[in-house]
Amino acid sequence: MGIYGLYLLSHYSVNTSTYAYTLMICGSVTAIYGGLQALAQIDIKRILAYSITSHMSTIAIILGLCIFCGMCADICPANTITVTREFELAAVELEDLKEEIVHEVSKCAICGKPFETIAQVKYVRDSQLITEKYVYVCPDCRSKRAAKLFAMKPGEIS
Repeated sequence: MGIYGLYLLSHYSVNTSTYAYTLMICGSVTAIYGGLQALAQIDIKRILAYSITSHMSTIAIILGLCIFCGMCADICPANTITVTREFELAAVELEDLKEEIVHEVSKCAICGKPFETIAQVKYVRDSQLITEKYVYVCPDCRSKRAAKLFAMKPGEIS
């Protein structure tokens, strides 16, 4: 499967802490086994093969130990390491991966009822040619105002 396969498998793991511990244990056992096998060999090709296996298993140990602090990206002299939020192996619970975003709600200028987030109101105000009075009014009050302008009652069909 390889190290990259183990890395990709962690994306589909529900319990990431168990996966991290399993990855560290397997990597540790493989590193020790590969090192001992390399010491016992006489042929240079086999020594090289077992030492490569031992060194690759240290990458599995590092993947299990990573806490995604981003220090490796800060000290990388070539700026080739980037930290993203796609891979969260250090999270213990699935709930830790969720991010809570709270938006402030804009209230209607007429009735005071909350109707849109402030970010939506700013987006509409900046992207459309709408007057300030119209943007800060809820759809119900807009329809009531339009009905008054046309001298009709809400719900009345002409």
